Amino acid sequence: MVIRFIFLLLTVMTVATNLSATIPLDWGDQGNGTYRNPVINADYSDPDVIRVGEKYYMVASDFHFMGMQILESLDMVNWRIVTQVYNRFDMPKWDTNERYAGGSWAPALRYHDGKYWIFFCTPHEGLFMTQAERPEGPWSPLPEGCGEMGRPMPFLGQRRQGLPRAQPARCRTDNTAPHEQ
Repeated sequence: MVIRFIFLLLTVMTVATNLSATIPLDWGDQGNGTYRNPVINADYSDPDVIRVGEKYYMVASDFHFMGMQILESLDMVNWRIVTQVYNRFDMPKWDTNERYAGGSWAPALRYHDGKYWIFFCTPHEGLFMTQAERPEGPWSPLPEGCGEMGRPMPFLGQRRQGLPRAQPARCRTDNTAPHEQ
């Protein structure tokens, strides 16, 4: 009886394995050089993607307390999480969960002068900036928020034609504290 049960179980597992190998995925990489949207079966709102060398890097809003993930891809189809930018905000009302939905909004990821830079806003504390030499980190500590909530769009290294000149940053580039107003 036990041998029959084991044989039946192995048969069912073999059939299930063979069927799953022939059924195409409903999303992402199809394994045959094609893909189906959504590429990532998850919610990555307000994504910002850059290419450095042969790799693509992406950040997205996290709105809550997850710490903003950085994803990496070679083909913009297959993504993997490589790190978390921060693991806490050391500001009033965060430890008591009174800033629900107040995490990072609409981050901007840039690569300039050999460093990765992320700029993002929170609804209450304003603009933040952090930097790292590698996308895996370590990322510099977050200073106090400065400025106002808005979509950060840093233009590093050149002025874009047809766009207004960026206002001088109100946060110090050494990531220690905002400039005095």
